[in-house]
Amino acid sequence: MARKKRSNNDNRNQAKTAKDNNFQKAGFFKTKTQQINNALAEVLPSKAAPDMDTSAILDSEKHSKTAEESLAEVMQLIETLKHETNNYQNKSAESESLVTEFKEKEQQLNEQIASVKRREATVSDQEIIQQKKFAQQKEVLALQTAKQAELKAKLDQLQADATSSFANERLEALELKQKQISELDLQHQNKLEQRQNALAKREAGLLEQEADYLQRKENADAGFFKERQELLQYIAQEKQKLQDQKETLEQYIRDQEARHSQKLASSLQAHKEQVSAEIEVNQQQFQNKRLEIERQIDSLRLQKSELSGSQQLLEQRQNNVKSLEQQQVERIRSDFASEIAQLSAQLEQEQKNREKDRNKIVELQQQLVNFKDLQRSLENENIEDIQSEIDELRKTNKELKTKLYSSDENLEEKCEFLEEKIDEQRDEIADLTSKYLELKQKQKKQQLSALEKHQLQKEKYLLEKHNAVLDSSIKGLSQQLDELVEKQQGSQAFPQLKNMDHKHRNPSANLQPVPPLREFIQILRQGMASELWKDHTPLYYQEHDVRVFLAGLAMSRLHILQGMSGTGKTSLAKAFTRVVGGSCTDISVQAGWRDKDDLLGHYNAFERKFYESEALQALYKAQLPTYSNRVNVILLDEMNLSRPEQYFADFNGALEKDIHDPDRNVVLLTESHANAPKHLLENRKIKVPGNVWFIGTANHDETTNEFADKTYDRAHVMELSRNAGRFVTPLYDNKVTYDFNSLIDAFDNAQKYHEKNISEMLDTLTESPMKTTLEEIFSTSWGNRLDRHAKSFVSVFKESGGSYEQGLDHLLATKLFRNGKAMGRFDISMDDLKGLRQDVVETWELLGLEQDPKQILSCIDKDIQRMERGA
Repeated sequence: MARKKRSNNDNRNQAKTAKDNNFQKAGFFKTKTQQINNALAEVLPSKAAPDMDTSAILDSEKHSKTAEESLAEVMQLIETLKHETNNYQNKSAESESLVTEFKEKEQQLNEQIASVKRREATVSDQEIIQQKKFAQQKEVLALQTAKQAELKAKLDQLQADATSSFANERLEALELKQKQISELDLQHQNKLEQRQNALAKREAGLLEQEADYLQRKENADAGFFKERQELLQYIAQEKQKLQDQKETLEQYIRDQEARHSQKLASSLQAHKEQVSAEIEVNQQQFQNKRLEIERQIDSLRLQKSELSGSQQLLEQRQNNVKSLEQQQVERIRSDFASEIAQLSAQLEQEQKNREKDRNKIVELQQQLVNFKDLQRSLENENIEDIQSEIDELRKTNKELKTKLYSSDENLEEKCEFLEEKIDEQRDEIADLTSKYLELKQKQKKQQLSALEKHQLQKEKYLLEKHNAVLDSSIKGLSQQLDELVEKQQGSQAFPQLKNMDHKHRNPSANLQPVPPLREFIQILRQGMASELWKDHTPLYYQEHDVRVFLAGLAMSRLHILQGMSGTGKTSLAKAFTRVVGGSCTDISVQAGWRDKDDLLGHYNAFERKFYESEALQALYKAQLPTYSNRVNVILLDEMNLSRPEQYFADFNGALEKDIHDPDRNVVLLTESHANAPKHLLENRKIKVPGNVWFIGTANHDETTNEFADKTYDRAHVMELSRNAGRFVTPLYDNKVTYDFNSLIDAFDNAQKYHEKNISEMLDTLTESPMKTTLEEIFSTSWGNRLDRHAKSFVSVFKESGGSYEQGLDHLLATKLFRNGKAMGRFDISMDDLKGLRQDVVETWELLGLEQDPKQILSCIDKDIQRMERGA
């Protein structure tokens, strides 16, 4: 209503303005009218000229000039009438006919007026349609604007994702494209506004012409027939011209819009192609840069490993130098301590001997001096006295010579001894001197070793600093690579698997080989019961159960754990992987699973994305370097809520193949994916690695399904008994991760070692009465799969501390004497069961096994009791 009122007010204002303009032109048209009346009076003095109503002309402000020209033509016609006055009388009869003809033409004119009105109504409808078209074009323009906004957002995203090396150039190009698009959009909007204004003006002109036409019609009705006819013709022509111009303008607008839309679409398509090309170039550059960063990381990792090796070598050399120094000191001390002590004692003895010789020489010199004094004192004595004294002295001298002779011989011998001793001491001194020089040389070498040690310590410090710098560089590059990977994940069908490629790209370190299986059983049992696991309750399993579980790992990659609730079926698998340092993925099986997609996930073709389930991620993770040499377990909790023969069918076929068989895989996609993770076979298949075990827990009630025979035949089945009592666990290392390959080697070695004995037992079973009874009465037999399982299971069971009879008893009880196979049947009599029991005992005696088959006999006895109860 408000819009309608505003429209009426606008019309009133326009009418008022037009009226004011008409008042200004009133004098001009009145003057012209008076001239026409005077001229007509001259020509037709007997008739007064009719008053001309010029309101129709005055109402048309826009066509005032046209009206003036029309009046000029009227004046010219009046002049012509002056020349034809004389012929008027002659043509009076013709004038009557002309009046009749005029009436006919007036009728035709009325019909034409009605046609014009109908055309005007059609024009109004066309205008409404055109307005609707304009509204639609505005909506299209709004959509194009929204698309441009989306493109701008994408361009902004590309601008944010671009690397610094080419960001500025790409941003300038994108901004230029955006500016061009904005200018084209603005030009298009301006042209649309201009066309709309022109159409509005045309519509206003048509309305004015229509008003002029109505006014002229009134004038024609008043008697101004000729002018009315001419004006109507003129209006019709003008209206036709305007209609033609309007159609031409509309066609031009449509052509311009089509051309602009085509131009805009081509521009957008070219821009889209350019942006796509730039995105591809950016992705290629991203891939190249990613590869370069990975190469840098590998190079840095290699340098780091080399530095680590150099550091270890340096530490080893330092330790060797220290031990060498210590050994040299101890050897020198041990080698020369006794010799130095002996030489010191000899030197001391020689010094004492020399001191004695020196005292003897002094004593003899003193005697010589006394003799000379005596000689001087006897110079003045008489000869007889002297002669007698000489005789005495000669006698004494003779005695003394005798003594001296004996003394000289002793002295010569002693002197020779001393000279020999001196020579020996000189030789010893020479030896000691050479040894001293050698020791001095060694001391110099040790000093050089100390300098070298100092230099090595300095190099070690520099290497540690360099290693720290490399670590920081690797960390930065890794973070940068992580960011690039996160940005790239948006265009990937397997984002989680791609993320794993980067996250678990490093191989596991410090993997320990599996010890002998007998010792490994104790480690597993103590590890499960250890209190070192802060977030897990200690679990106390019987040694027999742990041994059966380990032997089952060697037999099959599919396990079924049965037993009462609370016996630790789920906990056993988790505790085992925790102790060996492996990975365990818990999958809750849902009722209604029908195929592998329920277990692995499915591909959404619309989103071009694969919904990666936990099981798929676990299979893929087991192939990556971090987990490829570890034990991996996929735990299927309550796996018989749905039928495993349906959702696990593809895996049953794959698990039957050798772990190195390239066909051991499951198909994920029907066609290969270009951007698939690198460990997907043919970019569409997931490998089933040999280091993955599927362990399922099963309950048997009204909500679950019974396993088929083929599932039991392929799987290792064990029923857990009640947990063992608490026992003391020795000091246990919970940080050890065991090597998967060493575990497989331990299984293979056990099988090779016990293969002969087990083959002989299997040959005996083939000819045993138990087999005959099972085949003839119970229609139960076994094939190559059971022989293969027996060789794997019984050998590992025996090697880990068990016995042949216990291992064979468990295997046959779960494979042949379970319910649904030989037991729990209604076509068998009690006598048949008792006969089978006797045959089992005889077969065990033929095998030479000491212990009774307790599990087999227990299965038969339970079935006999069932028969006795009448069940």
